[in-house]
Amino acid sequence: MIYRFGDCVLDRRQRVLQRAGQALAIEPQVFDLLVLLIESRDRVVSRDELIAVIWDGRSVSDATVDSRVSAARRAIGDSGAAQAMIRTLPRRGFRFVTAVIAETLSEEPLPMMPALPSIAVLPFDNLSDDPHLGLLSDVLVEDVTARLARVAGFFVVSSRSAGVYRGRLVDLRAVGRELGVRYIVTGSLRAVDDRARIAVQLTDAASGMQRWSTPFDVARTTLVGLQGDVAGAVVRALEPELTRAELADIHRRGSDSVDAWACFRQAVGALTLGGWNEETIAQTRSHLQRAIELDPGFGLAHAYAGLVAALAQVFGLLPDSEAVRDDIRRATMLALDLDPDNPEVLGYAGCALADLGDYRAAFDMIERALEIDPSNAQAWMVRGLCLTYYTGRTTDGIVALRHGMRLSPVDRRLGMWGAALAGCLLHAGRLDEALEEARLAQRRDRSLYVAALIEALALRRLGRLDDARAALAEARRIRPRLVLQRMQIYLGADAVDELEGLGAQTAAVRCLAEA
Repeated sequence: MIYRFGDCVLDRRQRVLQRAGQALAIEPQVFDLLVLLIESRDRVVSRDELIAVIWDGRSVSDATVDSRVSAARRAIGDSGAAQAMIRTLPRRGFRFVTAVIAETLSEEPLPMMPALPSIAVLPFDNLSDDPHLGLLSDVLVEDVTARLARVAGFFVVSSRSAGVYRGRLVDLRAVGRELGVRYIVTGSLRAVDDRARIAVQLTDAASGMQRWSTPFDVARTTLVGLQGDVAGAVVRALEPELTRAELADIHRRGSDSVDAWACFRQAVGALTLGGWNEETIAQTRSHLQRAIELDPGFGLAHAYAGLVAALAQVFGLLPDSEAVRDDIRRATMLALDLDPDNPEVLGYAGCALADLGDYRAAFDMIERALEIDPSNAQAWMVRGLCLTYYTGRTTDGIVALRHGMRLSPVDRRLGMWGAALAGCLLHAGRLDEALEEARLAQRRDRSLYVAALIEALALRRLGRLDDARAALAEARRIRPRLVLQRMQIYLGADAVDELEGLGAQTAAVRCLAEA
């Protein structure tokens, strides 16, 4: 049995606990304690039962039990605050209270395996000190992923999700389980005089055995067209499982400037680490402006700048003004002029326009992005929002959102995407599901106050007013400068009125108590 919760995966059969993709070294008693609490999550586990199961009934002190529970909490990232995963109930015991996805392992060794043949392309290692070769390795992986995703009857994990393994020594079998794929492509680049030597391997994720490998030794001047050869070789190696298909050429233009690319990566990293607040938005936009100054033709940087500004406006971190909207549109349109066939540019631009409420234009861009790269998880998320709020096909929209998250199962954006999914479930009146997704989104990204607001709305509509007020208080704790009226773009005016009503009710109760 495998259990997934928060950013953790617990594999009972192999006795492995992973958090954020990293295998953790924990004591056997701590692992067994986690298993017991998870498998008994529908009830409270008493101290006596813990001792009977974990210590075989031997006499141990309360301090020993508490130390193992504390170690379990540390291992899974449980701070013990309002969103505790393991809850202590005085004089009763302990209970695992977070949402868990349980997967039963059969003879098929990979959990949650798609019915289609499935593959992930991991970041290629740059074995030289040439930064241009490192930039090429990123582009090569993205293009190989996009090309493979166009093969009919084939499931390809997003390159963004696979990118979390960059620079890490990993067990490919563990990676296969985490990403839910049967095959993994790895590779390396090395500079040899005026040539580049690229080695590519195909590994069976279940056994860890290498199925195929091949070298590419080419002049550096011909590297731009190499990704087609690599993708074609991978496809041929996977026959007959893959349906033969023509792989159309995909033109991807990032930046010819390594410094511009570095600034772009700094922008992405700043937002990932800093969370959604004014200071982080300013820092992110500064890095992007520098990238654009270094390379004005860097379409991806323009597109990301438009997206960041659009999201910041939606979350109340930039003014809701026509001037900001004009800046977003200019950045988006310029990115599309510079790089019209880049699926990432199309995905970012479509998301920015959706945030501005222009769902029709956004939908057209997203369809084009997915036509080029069906593994573009960001585009699938935006498609889900467009289907929900533009066409009214809410059920189809929710399916698209879940598919996008499945394409990139360890993506750093999962918290944000989960909040979007929770909002669509709320819109559909599926309140219990919305509540579960909102809470999961918060566990994935502790800075995500918008998910706490959706949790508060779901609880209010379920009639759980005290819990709704607690969720609203958590949103205010995360973001002390929260002004609900500035969240109207994201939540809608009626939802903001509901949340403000919770505060008014709290004030009325306080006045009655004082009277």
